[in-house]
Amino acid sequence: MKLQAMTVCVHGAHLLSSSLTNRHQFERWVIVTVPRDTETIALCRDNDRECVTPGILRPDGADLYDGDNLARVIEEALTRLDPDGWIILLSEHVVL
Repeated sequence: MKLQAMTVCVHGAHLLSSSLTNRHQFERWVIVTVPRDTETIALCRDNDRECVTPGILRPDGADLYDGDNLARVIEEALTRLDPDGWIILLSEHVVL
């Protein structure tokens, strides 16, 4: 069974950088951010992590917590992962 993770990290690259050691725990780890979060995008690129920017949020991510936007972002990101595997929703500041 494939073990996968998904993390929503909008303007939190400083937190995500501390938890990148988790990458060895998962066969796949998708990081979700917004187009204007260049620090998180660069961190993912430099550490060979998959980074996605769904079109649900404003480019600056200021509306992440408006209404059900966070749930919609998570739902869209989950469709990118293998439904036959285990999926962990992992906060950007958690080190396993």
